[in-house]
Amino acid sequence: MNLLTPSALLRSALFLCLMIMIQACTAPSKPGIYKNNLIPSGTRDKMHDLTTNLIGALKTNTTDELEQLMSQDLIDDRPARMAICEQISIRMKDADYSLMSEYYLVNPPNINAGTHTIKERDLGINNFDLTFSGSARETYVALITPKSAMQKWLITAIYHKYDYGWKVAKLEINPYAENGRTAPELIEQAKEQAKNGYWLDASNSASYAERCLRPYTTWKYVAEDSIYRYNGEALKVVMSHYKLPLTITEVPTHPRIWRIRVERTKDGAFPNVNYLSTIKLYDTVALKKENELVGKAIGHVMAGIDKDKKYIYYTIYNETEKGIPYRDHYDLKQKL
Repeated sequence: MNLLTPSALLRSALFLCLMIMIQACTAPSKPGIYKNNLIPSGTRDKMHDLTTNLIGALKTNTTDELEQLMSQDLIDDRPARMAICEQISIRMKDADYSLMSEYYLVNPPNINAGTHTIKERDLGINNFDLTFSGSARETYVALITPKSAMQKWLITAIYHKYDYGWKVAKLEINPYAENGRTAPELIEQAKEQAKNGYWLDASNSASYAERCLRPYTTWKYVAEDSIYRYNGEALKVVMSHYKLPLTITEVPTHPRIWRIRVERTKDGAFPNVNYLSTIKLYDTVALKKENELVGKAIGHVMAGIDKDKKYIYYTIYNETEKGIPYRDHYDLKQKL
């Protein structure tokens, strides 16, 4: 009978412990959805490292570094991949992006495809459902957005675990927040503005909300239907209160507002009042004097437009004999 020496027994024990550790690190967790701190630490640490590298590569839009992080299918889809990476890189120049939330999705054994629906129900009015259809046993989802910015875009990076490792299978970027508020928060703001009779602001906030409704293709806020409905109602109300063109009678030159647009800047989204002036565009001194009077009167013409915001933008036009605005214009900004 062959007996193992003490040293051989020690080596066998160490080898067994090592195999157990390797299996513990590589074997996926039980099927299900894991969020943030509930993600197994080994997987979470690894994905944090990969996502940090991804954020850096996206910011500089470095093709070689990005391709090292991507699946072969995503690499092969060159036009779409390059377009989305360029768009993300442009947005990342305006703010510092970081991981906001993360999910780890595990399919049952021997099943490499499935649909998971994440139901967030601890976020108050921001509750949402998020559905993912995976083609891998393990999927990791990183939601990336600025911590502090007036205009927030959400980058969604979906990783699958392939035979050749964790790789980004899909990237997407969509509006997430306007003036620092998500879609449900913007609707609540719109309702308050409407109570105060600030019809234009209420309609703008509601339209911002609709713009931010889908931070990801399958993201659906619990309040989505009511947001769509209120946006339509707010638009009808503002149109019933303000018939354009609207003459500013308090100003002697009687400029006429013919359009209100949205001016998006790093400081936020602001109204841009487009009006027709009888003063020629080359007479900038006279235009500025007229605009000072417009700025003093604008709150009487459109209630609330000069409240709770930093700026109002103005785009001034002359008009043709047929009453059509010339393309040329003069731009001014009023600080409130």
